[in-house]
Amino acid sequence: MLVVLLCCALGVVQLRADVGSGVAFLVAGALFAYGHFRYGPVWLALRAARAGDIDRAATLLGQVRRPAMLSRESSAYYHLTQAVIMLARCEPAEAERALHGALSLGLRTRNDRAVAHLLLAEVLLARSARIEAEAQLDIVDAVAKKPGLLERARALRASLAVRS
Repeated sequence: MLVVLLCCALGVVQLRADVGSGVAFLVAGALFAYGHFRYGPVWLALRAARAGDIDRAATLLGQVRRPAMLSRESSAYYHLTQAVIMLARCEPAEAERALHGALSLGLRTRNDRAVAHLLLAEVLLARSARIEAEAQLDIVDAVAKKPGLLERARALRASLAVRS
């Protein structure tokens, strides 16, 4: 927000001095403001959640004043980050809702979709929904590229086998 205010202030000063670059500063300020409200700090929150800094991720997500105004992609990652925070706070029902929201909105990469399905499988396994958890793990196997995700899916499958 500081950048927006600085651009606008420079734009006004330049316009008063009859310098044409004032318009450019005002346009830049408007674009920065649009980006801030359209995308918010979602990417920073996701980055913090991936690093394990759940408190910072929650603080950053709390700065999103109007989640409904986020772009479709940003909204999907907002829900994914929210799910990670809810899982860390042992709130699986809310995490499951957020994961369904993230998946329905469409995550950008295959690995992000695989992470969401894997987290959903863990939530389902915790509430003893074995069949649904297996279906999510099948999706992880089909979608995941990273070996770490595939290993985690295999470990969950092994725990499913032990429980049956």
